Amino acid sequence: STVLRCGWDGIQIANSKNGCIISGNTIMDVGLLNVSAQKVGILMGTNTSGDIFNNVIRRASGNGIQNFGYGNMKIYNNIIDSAGFSDEVENGEQSIYGADYQYAYEGSSIPDQSIEFYNNYIRYPQTRGAISFFEINGRSGAMNVHDNRLCIPNAQPNWQSTYFTFPNSFTNTNNILQCDNPCNCTITNILKGGKYIN
Repeated sequence: STVLRCGWDGIQIANSKNGCIISGNTIMDVGLLNVSAQKVGILMGTNTSGDIFNNVIRRASGNGIQNFGYGNMKIYNNIIDSAGFSDEVENGEQSIYGADYQYAYEGSSIPDQSIEFYNNYIRYPQTRGAISFFEINGRSGAMNVHDNRLCIPNAQPNWQSTYFTFPNSFTNTNNILQCDNPCNCTITNILKGGKYIN
């Protein structure tokens, strides 16, 4: 699917339970009305578990990807370019953001959120964060963050402490700074066999 110049969220899914897949979408210039909590590129909402992969998101005024799902999930092979530029929040909004919310209608037996993030290319994140996930009411599982590329001009040596936020323990391996300018920001141009190419 292609979503262009949307006033509110680009794609929003919730209550789909297990096995949700959000893949193969191009989303550009969304959240143009700057409506609070309605300006995300891709939202996987509560009462949902699944994977988000092979999407291109450019210029969402809110979070590029937002995930409130449960259980074991993967977010990989996505390109998120210039997300979070809304002035509603100081320092902008995150390229990838989430938390483990739980509501009564979901039941008490759903597993904690646990996500593997890999092979994502995040360009020009706001200083609020590139990948930020938060514990809610003591709920959060393990996070594995590896093999992501980030384009952050003039990044400080401790850039990960600014751009990564995770609850509890998380694995942080081979996340690097690298900018492709100009960016051939399409899945076919940047990804090959699950790995980045120039």
